[in-house]
Amino acid sequence: MTAYMPRPVMTLPIYARNAGGQSIDDLSKDLQDRIAKLDKLIETRQNQLTNLPENVRQELEDRTTEINKLAADITQIQTDLVNQAKTRNKEEADTLVGILIRNTEAIEIAQTMLSKRQKNSSVSFDGIKARNIITLGSLGDNAQYAQNDLNRRPWQPLTVVDLITWAPLTTDVVTLLRETAWGLMADIVPEGTAKPESNLTFGTMVLNVGVIAHWIKVSNQVLADMPMLASYIESRMAYGIRFKLEWFVINGHTPAVGQPKNFSGLMETGNFVTITVDPEDTDLDILNKAKYKAAKSFVQPECYILNPEDWGFIERLKGEDGHYIVGVPTGIGAQVYLWGLPVRFSPAQTARKFWCGNLSIGYDGYIRQDVDTQVSLEDGDNFIKNLATVRSEMRAAGGVIIPDANVAGDLTA
Repeated sequence: MTAYMPRPVMTLPIYARNAGGQSIDDLSKDLQDRIAKLDKLIETRQNQLTNLPENVRQELEDRTTEINKLAADITQIQTDLVNQAKTRNKEEADTLVGILIRNTEAIEIAQTMLSKRQKNSSVSFDGIKARNIITLGSLGDNAQYAQNDLNRRPWQPLTVVDLITWAPLTTDVVTLLRETAWGLMADIVPEGTAKPESNLTFGTMVLNVGVIAHWIKVSNQVLADMPMLASYIESRMAYGIRFKLEWFVINGHTPAVGQPKNFSGLMETGNFVTITVDPEDTDLDILNKAKYKAAKSFVQPECYILNPEDWGFIERLKGEDGHYIVGVPTGIGAQVYLWGLPVRFSPAQTARKFWCGNLSIGYDGYIRQDVDTQVSLEDGDNFIKNLATVRSEMRAAGGVIIPDANVAGDLTA
């Protein structure tokens, strides 16, 4: 995680949950119910302790072990939160102390159970630091638990980047191995004769990891008093980063003079092959030709990429009798297909342009740092104006590695 400010400045309320999504308050109620059941069981069996059957004894021991484990879990939570509070500044500590205050009942239940059973154990609580914690700000060593959950997407899904297999990267430079030519000469060979030689020609492309970033200013009071709005801002900023990532995947990156290249896009010259378009061809004819041109590379095409408005034009095509050729006004379903391939919409695709090919093996993507959102109260004159600067960024690179598997060009005028 990129170092930002020497002093973390702000976090939103953190609500501790277990791996199943239960809050500590829910766990407290569950523990109370378990204690009541256990006490009732002990009371009913108390007169039988002298000649206690083995199965009943085992049942009591199992229940006691289970309750003690849960009690130890709660104690461990308390210890973890207090330790974190000690290592943070006042703003963060107050937030964590608030958690302890809200969950005092759970802590008291754990202590009561321990005193009743006279047993103790040390068990860590799985899932207490989970990705569903919503936070803004630098968290030091805990930053890995505060990355944005990018599945929260109330906006247009970014379907293009989802088809790419993004690999982690630990360096700032990546070298892509691109297949530039091939010749497959396999054949039946009579005994004693030389076998034919095939060839694969590769080239390399060196890309530097690029930083995709943006920021906005908001009122400090808004972030403090309206946590839902703060959460919305965080996810909206993260979406903006991911959308720009998709834009670079499709259109590529043209660096300034003296700067390294970060992305080699699907629509960049040299990264695709073209088809011959006849004067009478419609958009449907062009896209059909593109599918089979891509398949000729022996790499199965996966989808089309079109601007949403261009797909709308295709859906409205009508036959001579007025019926829709492709679109069905009463149709239901988020995914649409053309010539057997799914159509991926992206506003990042230039209008009246198309792409057809394979992304899962035809494009290599690398992520050095996933989307990270931070907030600062000390940027510029934020302190005297009571403002906060929210910044989101990610570090990534990627490029086409099998140009012959991609077909792109223009639709009809």
